[in-house]
Amino acid sequence: MPDQSVMLPAGPASPATRVVWDVSEQGQALLAVLFPHLAGLRVHRVEDAGAAVMIAASCRADSACCPRCGLESARVHGGYARTVADGAAGGRPVLIILRVRRFRCWNPECPAVTFAEQAEGVSARYRRRSVPLLAMLAGFGLELAGRAAARLAGTLGIAVHPATVLRLVATAQTPEITAAPEVLGVDDFALAKGYVYGTVLVDMRTGDVVDLLPDREAATLEAWLTAHPGAGIICRDRAGNYAEGARAGAPDAIQVAGRWQCAMRRLVVFPAQPGGTRREVPGSDGLPDAERLRGQEHAS
Repeated sequence: MPDQSVMLPAGPASPATRVVWDVSEQGQALLAVLFPHLAGLRVHRVEDAGAAVMIAASCRADSACCPRCGLESARVHGGYARTVADGAAGGRPVLIILRVRRFRCWNPECPAVTFAEQAEGVSARYRRRSVPLLAMLAGFGLELAGRAAARLAGTLGIAVHPATVLRLVATAQTPEITAAPEVLGVDDFALAKGYVYGTVLVDMRTGDVVDLLPDREAATLEAWLTAHPGAGIICRDRAGNYAEGARAGAPDAIQVAGRWQCAMRRLVVFPAQPGGTRREVPGSDGLPDAERLRGQEHAS
């Protein structure tokens, strides 16, 4: 009789159309090439359910560490089958059916009497999607925001709600900031338009948001630049607070006032000495007269 803990749930296809393969050692090696995050699991079988591909697997380790106290335990209390959605394969969703064991914690002072094991690199507590899939959706959200990311995931065979994508973006871990980018953009944004504003810091070379400041005061920007040295050029808003904060926090940096507005209005910016502000010289169409005339001659 088959092990009930790895029985696959009923899918949309009828039992007659299901195709099941028992996975050998060679098959597990092949799956590890196609799905590297499954290399640490023992794959029992793969089932083609028509609309989805199901992979029955379990952890290889004989013990697990308690998430509360960190004590290792090999005393099995029970087990259950857990379904974890993984990235799509061939436009069809992949479901990993994990045989999860629940261990007893040996620590009498630990509040967790029992705990469930986690497949490293595959499952996480209270998550119904695999770790690689969560990272993929968070990446989609960072690049495209909620609705567009959900549409892109749908074309790949991954069903997700836009609000879920935004929640993954909000909870994504960001790398620690140790230094400012060489070309730093500084501008404000509205938390509550007309009432509360913050400051956004952007790497002008890559377009990535570096950090967000809670206000647009000079002291706040000065403190950030002092704690994160390295800015050589600061492209800032014309606000006086930003000019003061940039001079105090990065006195050797060249300031470019209104760089974003200059780019949109095609203004030409003259260079200045380090620590100074570049001067804008607009013509009738945003270009100096000589350069505008050259452009007209080239067009003719």
